[in-house]
Amino acid sequence: MPFILNCVSESYGDMAKLGAIAVNAVAEMNIVFFRNNPRFAVPALQAGFMYDPPPVHYRTHNHSICQAPILIDRKVGKCDSLTAWDIAVRRINGQNAFCGIKPQGGGLFHVVTFIRSGGKTIEFDSSEQLPRFNGSGCQVNGTDHHCEC
Repeated sequence: MPFILNCVSESYGDMAKLGAIAVNAVAEMNIVFFRNNPRFAVPALQAGFMYDPPPVHYRTHNHSICQAPILIDRKVGKCDSLTAWDIAVRRINGQNAFCGIKPQGGGLFHVVTFIRSGGKTIEFDSSEQLPRFNGSGCQVNGTDHHCEC
C-alpha cells in the first residue's frame, strides 16, 4: 500500500516541508525492506524503473508515495517515490542522503536526492537518469490519469 500524503497547507513552503518529511519516511520504510531483501538495494536505473513525470496541470494535496515493493511491482514511479528509493539505497551503503524539494512554480515540486559528503552537498536527480514512462502497463489513477505513484 502506498504512503498517502493527504494534507492541506496554507503555503507552498509548508507543503514542501511536509513532502520532504513524507519522502524521508518512505525512505526509512524502504531501508527496512532492503535489509530483509538486500538483492533489491540497487540504483533505480539498475532496477529497471521508468520515470512518470506529472502533467503540467498536475496539482494535488492527496498524493501517493510508493514504497519499494510497489515500485518493484510497477517498474514506474514519480520523482518522490524514486527519490525515496534512492535515499534508502544510499543510506544502506553508508551515504548521508536526504530529500530535496525543488519548487517548479504554481505549487508543483520536483523531488531529488541531496548527498552530504566531504563538507559539500551534492544533488542527484534519479528520475533524470531513467527512461520516461509512455503511459502503458501502470496502474493508472482514475482521477488524474497518470501513474499512481
